[in-house]
Amino acid sequence: MGFDDHASGPWPEYGGVIMQISRDDAAWYVDHLRMEISAAAAVVEQGQESGSSGSAAEDHIDFAGALVKLGRLQLDLGMRHEASAAVDDAIRLLRSMRDGSRQGLDARLAAAQEASAMVLARLGRRTEALEAAEEAVSILRRPAQDDPKSHECSLADALSTHARQLGRLGHGREAVLVAAEAVEVHRRHAVAGLNSHSARLAYSLDVLGFLETDADRALAASQEAVTLYQRLPEVTGKPLFVADLARALRNHAFNLLDLGRRNEAASAATQAVTIYRDLAAIEAAAFDSYLADALEALAQCLWPGGRLREAEAAIDEALGMCRRLAQSDPETFAVDLAYALATRGTVLAVMGRHDDSLADTQEAMTAFQMLNERFVGVFDSEIATTMLNQASALVGLGRVPAALEVNTRLVELRRRMAAADPGRFRVSLAAALMNLGKDLLSLGRVAEALDPTQEAVELLGGLMEREPDRFAKEYGLASTNLGVVLAQLGRAEQGMAVMEKTVATYRRLAQDEPLAFEPDLARALMNLAVHLAKTGRHAVTAATEAVEIFRRVVTANPGAFTDELAMAERNLAFATLGAIAMPGITPPHGERGSEGLIEKRGKLAAAGDSAGVEAILQELRQGRPANPAELLRMLSGVKSALADENLTGETAWAAAGARAMSDVVAAELLEEMGRRAAAIASLEAAREAFTTIKDDPQLARCQFDLGRLYRSEDRLADAEAAFRNAGDILSRLAGFDEPAADCEYVLGDIYFALGRHAEAERRYHSARALFGRLGRDMTGVNLGLAQVYMATGRPQEALELLREKE
Repeated sequence: MGFDDHASGPWPEYGGVIMQISRDDAAWYVDHLRMEISAAAAVVEQGQESGSSGSAAEDHIDFAGALVKLGRLQLDLGMRHEASAAVDDAIRLLRSMRDGSRQGLDARLAAAQEASAMVLARLGRRTEALEAAEEAVSILRRPAQDDPKSHECSLADALSTHARQLGRLGHGREAVLVAAEAVEVHRRHAVAGLNSHSARLAYSLDVLGFLETDADRALAASQEAVTLYQRLPEVTGKPLFVADLARALRNHAFNLLDLGRRNEAASAATQAVTIYRDLAAIEAAAFDSYLADALEALAQCLWPGGRLREAEAAIDEALGMCRRLAQSDPETFAVDLAYALATRGTVLAVMGRHDDSLADTQEAMTAFQMLNERFVGVFDSEIATTMLNQASALVGLGRVPAALEVNTRLVELRRRMAAADPGRFRVSLAAALMNLGKDLLSLGRVAEALDPTQEAVELLGGLMEREPDRFAKEYGLASTNLGVVLAQLGRAEQGMAVMEKTVATYRRLAQDEPLAFEPDLARALMNLAVHLAKTGRHAVTAATEAVEIFRRVVTANPGAFTDELAMAERNLAFATLGAIAMPGITPPHGERGSEGLIEKRGKLAAAGDSAGVEAILQELRQGRPANPAELLRMLSGVKSALADENLTGETAWAAAGARAMSDVVAAELLEEMGRRAAAIASLEAAREAFTTIKDDPQLARCQFDLGRLYRSEDRLADAEAAFRNAGDILSRLAGFDEPAADCEYVLGDIYFALGRHAEAERRYHSARALFGRLGRDMTGVNLGLAQVYMATGRPQEALELLREKE
């Protein structure tokens, strides 16, 4: 959300123990405000009576000053409209008197305009607030030059207010320069250490810390602001700056978060929430909006650290409060509601609740677009962030083409923003590029996914060199995606190296912050396991660790990560099946193997008999030969667990594929046991399933294995059909490569056995061409072709063929 105004002004150095603000302190602060308002109102009432009897001009100036003071105090107590009326009366009175000759008039008018800017900002009238702040600064420039001792600090106060309004309207760079000028002036007047002027310095530092885009400078400013506000009771003897401390802690939390210090950020935001909650319990009208803002900030600090349930509770409370506030005063609280909706959408997306996330995100998008119509361009960044969340929710719901459309527009928007302000938006551009690459990859457009994914890695890589701890998470995500893309493009070794490096990075980070980084580690391990399996390597260890981590994460965050746990368990099931399966055809790179099920993003409700899978793993870990009959029994349990008639859509698709894979592995075990008829029946069931779900790579493997078994049983016609179908599929998927060459060779043998010599000759010639291109031994193919030549009365051609050198 935006910077929150208190008209007064931010207490030890943050990073240690925060000075506790008690409920008694909060109660004293609110009572003090009420008494101050009563006193100010009495002065105003007395001035009104004096005004009616024609008092001196100086009295009118003092009366205007009393109105300004009353308005600022009323604003502190949430009386926005009353404050607006008081300040407007003061401005009208002072304008009617202003002729440049009355001493103190300019200073009073500047103070009134500054107060007006604060009030207008809290009423959502940003453009008018900026105009009022600009006038206050303009009025005070000359007096501050002529008499710095009397007017320079007032100018610095006005500059801080001006900077806040500039920031609210998107003038970020100018806002930082103005805020820095205010801090510089206040430092000159606070050189004697902690004194009565320190509150004004603290306030200017708080503003600068909120606006500064350089993360280290922002943190230094907000750190100093918090420190000053915590120590001010040493001077005042009373908790006069309770609300200012809460605001400063809230702003400081975001600066800590920007530097990756998630736990400290959550602690600072929690302290802000505690203070505001105590204040709101006493005066809800004044502090409910600040409490909602602090709760939204707390949610933003909690979810990156993996504390999802706490984040959800905080943002749910904040959103409920914002809805009530916006219902009673839409213009004032429209921005607060939009931010709360956007943050809730983010939290729910991370928790896997994509339907709810999309609803909140779309509502936030509508709200920000309406705000952008009022304040052109001001909410571009918020719209871009909401687009990112919208696309993530769409992906989670399987609507990848729609997500791709959103992410394509988002990259264009982020490029424009990064070109205008690289330091602020480089990471955001990288995130947009990363998600664009993921969408393209999910849609099978692998070659197109490479450029945006590489660009994201390069952008984040430069930042990693300067601040490795701050950008490690984002860089790890981008690197994971790059590894997957490279592997899918056939650059398996390069992709695997990137994935292994990413796993190592997340493993290091997860040691220090398990809640924050264990989900990322588990995802990286899942990707590694998938691609280890695709290259015929042992994937069980990585898949097992991913499951174990997700189980811990789900336990820590009930209701979150359940889909990813199911996916990890399914990966483990596939890895285990692959580990116990007999060697078969290795699918060509880039096509969808059994792990292609993952790319379909099926939300498998049950990955199978976990106990059975783990028992198989135990067999493998102990290095003992697995008993085929026992493994068959376990596979039967896996298949039964996947036979859920209530599954629908892609969940049913994924489950059907997993059951078919169980049949394939069962067939291999049955063949090993000498039960060929049962093996054929199992493969025929798998073939039917793969045909239904259109998983062609696995169908090709299944047909090849069936052809081999049919041939061993002298069912040559069936063998011929199976091998022909396998060859056709493989040729269509990946061109004529090694698997297709094997099919051509075997078909030559089958056609020869069937007496179909012309077809056998054609297949043998095709196999020779493929074997030659692949550099494979052609002795067997040549013998088969020579047999054809002999059978068709061409002994000389057979002799010449057999004399050929390999």
